[in-house]
This record gives sequence, structure tokens and C-alpha cells, in this order.
Amino acid sequence: MNPKDLVVFLEQYPGRSQRLAFAAALAKRWQAHLIATFVTQPLALNPHASFAVGRAISAVLDDYLAAASAASAQARAEFDSLTARRSFTSEWRVSQDETCEGLMLHARHASLAVLGPPSRQTRPATMLSLAEDSIFASGRPCLLVPDDWSDERIGSRIVVGWNGGREAARAIADNGDYGDYGDPAPGERKYLYIVWSNNGATDSGVVGEDDDRGIIVP
Repeated sequence: MNPKDLVVFLEQYPGRSQRLAFAAALAKRWQAHLIATFVTQPLALNPHASFAVGRAISAVLDDYLAAASAASAQARAEFDSLTARRSFTSEWRVSQDETCEGLMLHARHASLAVLGPPSRQTRPATMLSLAEDSIFASGRPCLLVPDDWSDERIGSRIVVGWNGGREAARAIADNGDYGDYGDPAPGERKYLYIVWSNNGATDSGVVGEDDDRGIIVP
């Protein structure tokens, strides 16, 4: 069964447009409800804001509000363009001054969360990068999309990091037949890659869909 809804998290930084287009492509393929959540950057995370004194404080605040409003409006225009007259439903949200817990709830109440690259690759720190661990703990699958990823590239190869633990075994068992997310690429053959570490050495294996052989892992 395909997911009924997915949420894509957006910010004012580069990569937003590609991420939104990719999420829209998934929603179209799955006929899922697309939720776009634009996360505004708090003024407190501006490294220069704390140096403002006197009249400069008002100027910094005005510049911040203008930039946040312009970024949100531009993202909304892109969203409207991608979702106009499409076969799937959509919803626009703006997250302002929400805590990490609040952002996590956007993911928890959707079937899939779409985010950008890992926070360690994000500079400077953003509200979304600070909430990354909380979103990962939402109990929903999270898809991290590179900034330059094309919306025409919907993957059909699955990579699994195996550590021999209960969580890894449960994840593979729960999703061995695409889980609740349907066939990601109908008509195309799928491949499963598993990468593991054993006694300090890294090894890997690959098996194609409907292969008679399997992969033996430690």
C-alpha cells in the first residue's frame, strides 16, 4: 500500500526547490497528500544579531522579518506552481518559533518525512538542523534528499546498514516487501545492498529481486 501522505520540510537555503520538486514527484506517483512545511529561521540563530545595540536592533529586526517573509513567499509560489492542477491534494504550512518537538509532530502525523542533507553538512545551523534528531525519533521513515537531487530520479536500490542488532533485523523484516510504501519503481527490477562491519572490516553484499540466492551476514 502506498503512503497516504508525506511531509517535506523546507527552509530559505539552497536545495529547497529541488527537495520540493522531488516530494511533489513522489506525491504524484503515489497519489498521496503532499504537505509542505516551511520552517522559518529564528533570529536567535543569526550570529550577527547579538551584536546589534541601540537603534541597530530595530534595523536588524526589520531586515530579519523582510527576509523571512520574502523567503516564505518565494517558497509558497514554487509550491503553488508545482501543485496547481495536479492529480494529488496538497497543503501548505509555515512553522514559526516551533520547538524541535513541534517540528517532530509534523513528521509523526505523516507517512513519510522528506528532509535535506544531514545536519552535519548544513552550514550555518538552522532550526530544522537542530530538530533533525527529534524528527528521526518521530517513528516515521525519513528520506534525506541531496540538494542537487533531480525530481526525475526516484530510487529503486535500497541500501541497508547492518549491525546484527534487533533494530536492523526488525527494519528489514518490516519492509521486506516494500512495507507500507508500495513499489517505488513499478516495472523496474529492485536491488538490495547490505553493508556491515565485522571485526573492524567492512563488507557488503547485493541481491536482486527474485534472485534465488540471498546474503549471509554475521
